[in-house]
Amino acid sequence: MDAIDSGDPAALREELGDLLFHVVIHAQLANEAGAFDLAAVARTAGEKLVRRHPHVFGGAELDGDLLAQWERIKREERADKGTPEQSILDGVPSTLPALYAAERMLDRAARVGILPARIDLPLDVDDADQLGELLFDLAALAREQGLEAEDALRRATRRFRDRVREVEGRARAEGRDLASYSAAEMRELWEGTA
Repeated sequence: MDAIDSGDPAALREELGDLLFHVVIHAQLANEAGAFDLAAVARTAGEKLVRRHPHVFGGAELDGDLLAQWERIKREERADKGTPEQSILDGVPSTLPALYAAERMLDRAARVGILPARIDLPLDVDDADQLGELLFDLAALAREQGLEAEDALRRATRRFRDRVREVEGRARAEGRDLASYSAAEMRELWEGTA
């Protein structure tokens, strides 16, 4: 991330080389174990790209919203492998930093229409610098209050995850896919799990 943010092509080239080394060494170890080789890794990545973008590679029309289509295709892939996901939040690693995990979970939830209410702050944050200052101020406030901001956000993220799973359970009980709910129905479903 530092290399990308720096805008320094040499630094980025070096970091990409480090990433490439990981791919090559793991593929070589797998090849020596008889599992797969680097060509298979590249082929799998290409196949996934084509499969998840039929509107680009398959000549198909975009089926509604791009992110909703992406999620639907991923669910179908898991079902074809016999491992249907239990939650739209599956695959968000628990080891991520809390803010990144929260962003990923909110993004996935939004793809199926789950848009939880937010605290209405009298702030107009409309650019990354303002957002950064707000987050920094929240970290400073937490420090002043003797609170651990990372832990507090991690607990809030777990509560969000649990509530999303409750919503998913209610949708399954109704025999419906989350993406089939209107915004009003989703709001009612969300509020019914409080």
